[in-house]
Amino acid sequence: GLCTGATIALFTVLDAVLLRPLPYAGADRLVHVEGDPALRRSVTYPDFVLLRDHARGFESLAVWQGWTAIMPDAEGVNTRLTGASISPGYFELLGVQPHAGRFFTAVHVAEGSAKSIVISHELWRTTFGGTRDIIGRLVRIDTAAYTVIGVAPAGFQDPLSKRTALWRVEPSLFERGLLQPGWVGFWMIGRLQAGTTAESAWREAEGLLASAYGEVQRGSVRSIATFSSAMVRDVRPTLIALMAAVALLVVVGCANLANLFVSRASTRAT
Repeated sequence: GLCTGATIALFTVLDAVLLRPLPYAGADRLVHVEGDPALRRSVTYPDFVLLRDHARGFESLAVWQGWTAIMPDAEGVNTRLTGASISPGYFELLGVQPHAGRFFTAVHVAEGSAKSIVISHELWRTTFGGTRDIIGRLVRIDTAAYTVIGVAPAGFQDPLSKRTALWRVEPSLFERGLLQPGWVGFWMIGRLQAGTTAESAWREAEGLLASAYGEVQRGSVRSIATFSSAMVRDVRPTLIALMAAVALLVVVGCANLANLFVSRASTRAT
């Protein structure tokens, strides 16, 4: 019973983390474009622009940066929310359709455009009561007023941070990224063209970066990994070790059970 219970419990975890496909359309073509591991694998915005505009192995690319948002409630009490600053096309890259409203377009990147946000379905339901007139409403976040332009679908979790409750396109943030090529602070994800592998996409990206920066400094991008492998990279060794331990436990349990039956058979024979 102990062996069976441990095996079922661990397989449930392995199925959820390693075996089950990611809940995004065409998840096998999603990749994480990674920078230096010492810098949490983040990249620069100019490198994103370079690959987005010239790499033919990608169907689309997008960048993501964490944002700690402070939103006051009806009584004026501040609530800390996990947010993200993203580039237009982020949701479309993941194959996501809005529950209500729309997602960001290139217009929202232009300086002087109105501040806009997309909120999660859970935030819309719990904080705003699931009201149908949420689209177009002004919401104060930090010290600015943002217009809600969309609601993410029910059950959607941001793959780069599952706690993300709202998203924005912040023009000043991307302008700063463009003006400071050495400033590393974005996570980049992409969708490969059909028939393209992560290895071939990396070879193309490596060539583009080498041409742009020369042999001494090849930009911030260091590798390209499939999204499924990147998401479980840190826990895979632990899970495999646990699976080996459980397998050993099953072998010991089977051996003990075999000895028990052999002993019982010997007793009956005598």
